[in-house]
Formats: sequence, C-alpha cells, structure tokens
Amino acid sequence: MGRLERIARKAENAGQFSAAVGAITALNRMMALGADQKGFRGHSNHYRRR
Repeated sequence: MGRLERIARKAENAGQFSAAVGAITALNRMMALGADQKGFRGHSNHYRRR
C-alpha cells in the first residue's frame, strides 16, 4: 500500500494524472478488500491448491 501511495504522489507531481488515478483506484480496491487490516492476504474467495 505504501508503494501505491508513493506512486500516486510522484505521478501527480509529475503531471501524470492518469497514472495517479490508476494508483488511487488500486488503493481503493485494496482498502475495500481489507488491506488496511493486519494480516491481509488478498481475496478471501481465492482458490488455494493444497
């Protein structure tokens, strides 16, 4: 998440607004999946082979 925040900030400062919007969109999707919670592992319905 920190990396996406840095990408969004740098892209905005460089005038690359579409890249900034893309990074912010990805951040919002991750937050909706619970990425801000400790132990985030991605999609809860993701198939895992055992």
